[in-house]
Formats: sequence, structure tokens, C-alpha cells
Amino acid sequence: MRRACEVYALPLEVDALRARKGARYRALLAERVTARPGAAEALARLRSTHRLALATNTVRDEAAFILYRLGVTALFDAIIAREDYVHAKPAPDAYLAAAAVLGLAPADCAVVEDTQRGVQAGVAAGARVVAVPNELTLDNDFTGAARRLRTLDELTPELLAGL
Repeated sequence: MRRACEVYALPLEVDALRARKGARYRALLAERVTARPGAAEALARLRSTHRLALATNTVRDEAAFILYRLGVTALFDAIIAREDYVHAKPAPDAYLAAAAVLGLAPADCAVVEDTQRGVQAGVAAGARVVAVPNELTLDNDFTGAARRLRTLDELTPELLAGL
């Protein structure tokens, strides 16, 4: 939100923009939120061998709503939302917070990301990063990622162990 206000020189405060967006965004999510193909299956596969955290630039209530609608909330050990850290991605704050909550050093963590900003954040945090672009981010620069996958079906405990 802050970035949108700055980039587009909006005549609104961040909280006012967030309030305007909230109801409309939630209605759209209720109608249209869908998971990426293979997402729930990948989480279930990884859950058997790894502790999982979501580190998102999304605010907590929106992230919780999305995860609930997708039926995957219980697959995560921790949810790190925008309120839990100072600087948004591409800064490393979200991933540093996630590692701390899991009780791990960032170097012992693997980050799975679908955006350039997310990959930059994971790399800056010192984690191993796996890029899995979506249809909107295929042209992003994923420099620094240890691996780039085509689909979430390729994301396995064995792949993470080999990083």
C-alpha cells in the first residue's frame, strides 16, 4: 500500500487506501481465489519432512482469509504477515522473521518464490531460494535462485535436500 501511494502519488494516506481496498478486495477473493495448480499437494509433501512458514507482504487478515478459503492453513507452522516485520520484500525482513519463528538460521531455510522481489528477499536473507514463476512472472529476473522450476509438482523434499 505504501508503495502504491508513493509510486502513483496518491492523495491518500496508506490507512485510507487500505480501508478503501479492503471490502472490495475481500469480495473479489471470496468469488475468485484459487490456488496454483499443485500448491496444496506440494505443501502436503513438504510438510512430512519440513516445518513450513508463509512469509507474505499481505496483511494478516487478508492472508488468513485466503489460506482459509484454500483450505491450507493447517499445513503451516507459522504465518508471517506484513505486520510482523518492518521492510517489505525485496528486503529480507519477512524471511528473517520466518526463520526466527521456526527457530532456524536463514541458511538452513529454503524459500519458494514466484516473483523477482521475493527471490531477492530470500537471497538477501541468506536462504536457499527456489523460483517457481507463475504466468505473470515468467519474465522476472530470478538471479540468485538455486533452482528454477516450471511447476509446483517438481517441488519435493528430495529437491530441497539437494540444494
